[in-house]
Amino acid sequence: MPQMHSQKSTPVLVIGGMHRSGTSLTASLLSAAGLHVGDRILGCDSTCPDPSNPKGHFEDVEFLLFHERVLAANGLASEGLVAEGNPSVPPSLQDEARQMIVNRTARQRPWGWKEPRTVLFLDFWESLLPNGKYLFVFRRPWEVVDSLFRRGNKIFVTHPELAIGVWLNYNRRILEFVKRYPDKCLLRELTQIVESPHEVFASVRTKFGLQIDDPPPCYDQALLVEERGPYQPAIVKAACPEAYELYLEMRDLAGSQSALSLCNSLDADRFMLSQAATLQWSLSTTLKRQLAIADQQVIDMRQEVMQARHEATLADRVAASQAELAIAVQQVIDMRQEAIQARQEASGVASHAATLADRVAASQAELESLRAEYCQPRKTILERIAREIQRVSRQLRGLLKTSSSAESVGQTRPQG
Repeated sequence: MPQMHSQKSTPVLVIGGMHRSGTSLTASLLSAAGLHVGDRILGCDSTCPDPSNPKGHFEDVEFLLFHERVLAANGLASEGLVAEGNPSVPPSLQDEARQMIVNRTARQRPWGWKEPRTVLFLDFWESLLPNGKYLFVFRRPWEVVDSLFRRGNKIFVTHPELAIGVWLNYNRRILEFVKRYPDKCLLRELTQIVESPHEVFASVRTKFGLQIDDPPPCYDQALLVEERGPYQPAIVKAACPEAYELYLEMRDLAGSQSALSLCNSLDADRFMLSQAATLQWSLSTTLKRQLAIADQQVIDMRQEVMQARHEATLADRVAASQAELAIAVQQVIDMRQEAIQARQEASGVASHAATLADRVAASQAELESLRAEYCQPRKTILERIAREIQRVSRQLRGLLKTSSSAESVGQTRPQG
């Protein structure tokens, strides 16, 4: 088992409070004043800000993951937004918690952590931190509820009443712990940290002996949405009187003097609630109308998207056709080049063939000349023979004619 002896001389400051109560602001100021609040800090990377906490959560990631595993072991959601019950740290995870403390204490420097879920396990951490000190921050319940609603947790959409129940559970645990360990605890309202941070830090140094510097001027008023009017307190007072009374008790214990629009009579409460109900009626009616308009806008946008997709499909088809056309054009160009090449080759063949034809014609002419020379004497003899035969033939025909005439005269001569 890890040894815990060195932690008795090393200050440990636990920064606790309900979600959306200003613990991130408090931890950021303490970190800037010299308190080591962790090696891996949630939400302090400017490249990936969290809209619900633009400046960062300043939560030690190792403690955060540890608490999420503990909640899961208890069958609870990791956010820790529970309104009742008493979750405990199972034995299988307790050595891990001890080792986390040993690792940080070994550095021999003031350290601490901020993680809202810590409030659900205060007794467990107290058993491991003999030298532990606790700075608790609380905030008006209606402001916390409003912040939770604006953050958009899905659970509060279907169960809005859970928000005030979670605030009550967390702050009841804090108040009970402060009453049991008053020397180890310092309770302050968020308004005190915002308006008088030097006083709060002086109290931390004096009461806990923690050597830290004064807080730097890094608070951004635009990031804190305070009470908006008298309706919210009246609604909380009517819906959950325990939370309203608990807030007043914590406020007195912290010595807070911030101005509030509190209802002091039943008639005032009823008037405020009546106005709040009328306002909500008007807002809900307006919201319904705006939702109807928004729904129509969504329908129009969907149609535009469908049209854009259709046009994009057509554009893709045109682009594909253009690509196919470009390929066809290139093929035609290639075929033309092949035809030109073939023509050039055919022209060469034709020229060669013409040369051969000329040579053949010349050879034939030469052959005819030779034939003429060879056949000329023979032709002359034949012609002479033919002429002689014709002469003889004429003579024979003459003789035959003469003979025939003589016979005819003999036949016609009278008998004597």
